[in-house]
Parts: sequence; structure tokens; C-alpha cells
Amino acid sequence: MGGFPLVFVVLFLDMIEALARLSRTRQAVLALTLAAFASMAGIAQPANPIAGGGVDAKSAPIQIPLETRRTTSSPAGKPRTLAVPPPRYPTPHRFPAMDPFMVLSTTALAEALKRGGLVLYMRHAETGVISAQCEKSNLTPPGEAAAARVGSAMRAMKIPIGAIFTSDVCRARDTARLLGVDAIGAVEVTEDLTNTPKRESHDIHAARMKRLATPPPAGAHTLLVSHMHTNTTDAQAVSLDFGEIIVFQPNGQGGADAVARIRVDDWARLAKAAKVAWP
Repeated sequence: MGGFPLVFVVLFLDMIEALARLSRTRQAVLALTLAAFASMAGIAQPANPIAGGGVDAKSAPIQIPLETRRTTSSPAGKPRTLAVPPPRYPTPHRFPAMDPFMVLSTTALAEALKRGGLVLYMRHAETGVISAQCEKSNLTPPGEAAAARVGSAMRAMKIPIGAIFTSDVCRARDTARLLGVDAIGAVEVTEDLTNTPKRESHDIHAARMKRLATPPPAGAHTLLVSHMHTNTTDAQAVSLDFGEIIVFQPNGQGGADAVARIRVDDWARLAKAAKVAWP
């Protein structure tokens, strides 16, 4: 070991002993640390306790956090990349803040969507080529498909929509049209849901909050198709993915509480909870 300090050798052996007592995830993280330490110190690496300790590495890939993902060596000495599943949603959204005691479970949300009484705030689907005159779709083909998919799920689950309001921006209007969801009245275009105010005196954030707090028609929901709004106060900010819906419950006191998020990929899970065959 070329005169490497004894204290580091002892520390190295202590880390190996600790490795055997850790969970598999922590073992993987520590194993990477040991490998780097051994390389620096010129110490031969021990056998992989996970791959060689009775666990088939091929059938049970090591799961480690994304920030510690590395390429390491298999027992045969060939490089391999540790299998790490990607996060379900790469961009967690902070706003609106949700009280964990009010957030609806999948089953509870499926039931609530059947009953009515909620305001569904939807961000338009993925933006394509922007056209101010709306003479063609302003969504990408995947965005169009996503909007149609959300509408298909709503129809299959028989979610009652009492009113639909949309931003006057083309991509939001395209999304509302592609949903194909029937409402009591026609889809209403409003500047309250636009992304930038058309008039200096128009506070779009206050107007949006007022619509979120307005109770929907009896036995139905209100659907608002709009945009992400982050250039405002935390209390008024709305951050969500393309095609995602944030479910609000008007509280009867001039406000509304966010109780759930429904991303495009969540509809299959909701339909299953509602015992609906979809898609």
C-alpha cells in the first residue's frame, strides 16, 4: 500500500464492516464511496456484497439515488451501469401549497369527481407553433393527443362539467376544443384566464383566484383551461405540467383549497379506482 497511513486502512475496514449492516440502497451508495477510496489508496476492493452475496444482480438491480448514480464494475470485472428508475415526475411543483390533511387519495378523488362541486384548473397541452390568429392548432401533435386523452377519460368516467372557461390564448382554446367535453353551456373565452393582462387595470391573478373560489353549478364541476402563473405571490402562484389539472375546492369564504393534482398519466389510475374500463 506504499506506506499509506494506517488510520486510513482501519477506517477502510470499518466501512466494509458497516456495509454489511446497511440496507441495499445505502450499501450501494457506500460501495461507491469505498471504490473511490480504494482506488485512491491503492487497496484491493472487496467482493461486491450485493451481487455476490446470494442475490442475483441481473434479476435484482441495485437501486440508488439519482445523484449517486455511477458506472461501476460487475463481479466479472466488466463495467455496468447501476439500474436507477427515473423519477415519476422530474419537476416537482411547489405552488399552490397543499395541506396534506386535505389532499384526496386516488379513491377519494375518483369519488369526488363523480359528485361535482370542484373547480378543475387545467394548463393547456404542450405548445407547438404559436399563431396569434388561431387559424391552426397551436399545440404539438403529442399535445393534441394528450388533450384528447384527458377528455376521453373525463367522458368515460362521466365527470359532470357544468361550465368551461378558457383563456383567449390560442393554445388554451385548442386544448378546450380537443377535450370534447360537454358542458351545460358553450365554452366561454375570458381574459381572466389569460397569461398576460390585456388591460393595465386588469389584475389577472386576482381574477383567476376569484374564479377558483366561485362554487360550480350544483352537481357539476367548473373547468378552467389556462396557463402556469409563477410571476406573482406564492399565494397566487399556479405551477403545473402541460395538460395537468389542479383540483380546487371552494371554501365558501372567498378562497379555494387545492386538494389534488391530476397529470395526464394519472387518468388511467383514476379510471381504475372508479372501476371504469378506460382506455
